[in-house]
Amino acid sequence: RFGVISLPFLIDDTETADKVLGGAGGEAINKILLEKNIVGLGFGENGFRQITNSKKAIESPADMSGLKIRIPGIKMFISLYKTLGADPITMNFGEVFTALQQGTIDGQENPTDVIASSKINEVQKYMSVWDYSYDSIIFGMNKDKFESFSAEDQKLIREAAAEACEYQRQINREKAQKQTQEFIDGGMTVNKLTDDQKAVFKDAVQSVYTEYEPIMGKELIDSFRK
Repeated sequence: RFGVISLPFLIDDTETADKVLGGAGGEAINKILLEKNIVGLGFGENGFRQITNSKKAIESPADMSGLKIRIPGIKMFISLYKTLGADPITMNFGEVFTALQQGTIDGQENPTDVIASSKINEVQKYMSVWDYSYDSIIFGMNKDKFESFSAEDQKLIREAAAEACEYQRQINREKAQKQTQEFIDGGMTVNKLTDDQKAVFKDAVQSVYTEYEPIMGKELIDSFRK
């Protein structure tokens, strides 16, 4: 159920991410955390996942056809990429750089920080900024431990956690912008999809929602649409 945050094109931008995770969506996740004896304290982020490849700028679902894209071994991602006509490949991340370099795979997807730290930009010609899936970092504490603190200390912990999460998100977003510019300066072709282009992708992946709504629950998914 935590995978709801990463559903394709569910969260449009960082402002929406802050709104839903600070509102109904975050409350829904915190309820699930309590079932696991964890108190939710806030949400950081790895940011939006972008796609890189060696063949072309991706602007429409048709551009995905036949591309061998490395993805995490998550069933939802497999369904998503097959729906878009790509050939999803699961492999250990440690093998990705060499596989891209040798042309065993055409591309991969990750937040910009992972792309930069792994130097994937050095072996990929194109990056398409499509913000298709949001990577959140859930910050929490064992419920028994949290409740061992006084009410005053609990309040202080919540305030400190909220401040820390907000700061982390801000730093991550600034870094993403800087890294994207560094990719461009290094010779990478970076295209940013328009809202209309994203809407076409969103329409194209509705079958993923049909598949996962019974698993995650319509009410949970809808909490991220408020």
